[in-house]
Amino acid sequence: MASRNEKLDRLKITSPCTASWDAMSDEGERRYCAQCNRHVLDFARMTPRQIEARVTAASGRFCARMTRSKDGSLVTLPAPELPSSWIERRVSPVATALVTALLGLGSAAAEAASREPIATSAVPAPVSSDRSQPSPTSAPGAGLTGVVLDESGQTIPGFGITIRDPDGRELSTTTGAEGRFSFENLKAGAYDLTGSLEGFEPVSSPKTLVRDGATTSVEIRSQFAAEETITVGGSGPPPLRWAFEESDLIVVGIVGASRAIDAVDSPEMETELRVTSVIRGRSSVRRSLLVDRVVDWKSDRLAPGTQVLAFLKPGEPRPGRKEVYATTDWAYGVKVVTDAEVAAYEDRFGELKRLEHREPQPADLAEWLVATVVEPSTREGETRELWTALASVEEAARKGGVPVEQAAESLRASVARRRTEGKPFGKDEAFDRAGAFVTEAERQRLSRALLATRTLTRGDLELYEIVRPWAGDEAVEWLADRFRKAEPLDGDVGRDAMGRLAEELGSGSLEALLREGDAKSNAFFESLPPKAMDDPQSYQADFSALEKELRDRFREMLGK
Repeated sequence: MASRNEKLDRLKITSPCTASWDAMSDEGERRYCAQCNRHVLDFARMTPRQIEARVTAASGRFCARMTRSKDGSLVTLPAPELPSSWIERRVSPVATALVTALLGLGSAAAEAASREPIATSAVPAPVSSDRSQPSPTSAPGAGLTGVVLDESGQTIPGFGITIRDPDGRELSTTTGAEGRFSFENLKAGAYDLTGSLEGFEPVSSPKTLVRDGATTSVEIRSQFAAEETITVGGSGPPPLRWAFEESDLIVVGIVGASRAIDAVDSPEMETELRVTSVIRGRSSVRRSLLVDRVVDWKSDRLAPGTQVLAFLKPGEPRPGRKEVYATTDWAYGVKVVTDAEVAAYEDRFGELKRLEHREPQPADLAEWLVATVVEPSTREGETRELWTALASVEEAARKGGVPVEQAAESLRASVARRRTEGKPFGKDEAFDRAGAFVTEAERQRLSRALLATRTLTRGDLELYEIVRPWAGDEAVEWLADRFRKAEPLDGDVGRDAMGRLAEELGSGSLEALLREGDAKSNAFFESLPPKAMDDPQSYQADFSALEKELRDRFREMLGK
């Protein structure tokens, strides 16, 4: 059974972004990217449980910065082991900012949380490593406290701290959720202090002086020791191209009986799947295929009789089963589809198969991207990749100090030279240059596809971001109309749409309403008991009602 950490290690940024992390506003685990108009999470500042909750709550639609250690594992904060009395007393500002990030809320509430005075909280009691001797004692009040910060000045929870007293005895503790630690009732003298946390450089502070009747405070800084920090980018349902290339088997099938196999760690299931068609790969079992580790937090979507598109790879053997498959991507390997959607996916994958058997050309890939985004059924998987392709041309123009069209012309000329010289393109190289080959006619196709859309999904909203620069006010009018009429509406999409409209219209009153909504959402989550965060269904209905109230008030003000 894959552990939570093993599953997180398999996470990848499916659509890398050119935006600079250091250039983003705000600090901490959540920053705002003006280029993408989205918030970006830093997984190195979050615990595995927090990351998994974020993936779950956002249905995979988020931007993230991933840092990996030398062995390839994802760098995260350790899960804190806090006293129950501390948890009951206060939800930390770090947790508040996380909850704000989880549900796609604006930055105002997170900023407000970060400005709150830090409440005094307990930290784990120091533990002596020398059990044969009592802990040193002295006059009441003699102590050593401190805070551990990273290179940007943010606190680091879970950092192990050890001090050695003048007699060579050691005491150890761990920084709490606010990055602070404390030792009390110490004997006066010079203490050697060391600290460590996986993913960070170890620290030391020799001969820290502690005096009777006083508390010495220290500030310790560490920095990431990771070998690689991946470029900030968007995650979410993987691009079809990625899912196609990574999957050994892509099938359409009808869901049968399911059985939970790890209800404690994560809601994974074994599901019987009657395969009706194979899009990619080969399977000798056509009537019944056991899909191992189907991960879907909305389990009702895998009700018997449901038709799904599944992206699979060989799984762990099961007694009595000839073939067992696991989802290629641990969170997004199964998609509920209609017959019309199946036809659309088969068409797009069929074109990928044809492209697979000849040298990839940027112009062909540009056409494939555009056609995939124009089709509503396959839109969501490719909007981010098309946006990235177009943004790479804009980045080339910025770096060269030239107009975008001139940068595109230069890229097209370089492709022509490579073809003349007989130098082939790899798939990724071709996709990197595809943005320069999106024609004016294809731009108009994208605009018409947006204006003809009568839904408001994440894919639709991302298509809006693509066409907005050249579609102008027509695109803004479409977004306002869709927001007025679309309901029920995914909360994350609704919040992003409201933020975009407030910005486009330059409305201070709408922005004030969103700040008020953020404050209410923050207060809602601060009022929840700690254990509720492990069971989203327990509060989802109440929070959905709160979100709908905000959308209704926004619509009312939008109509004035």
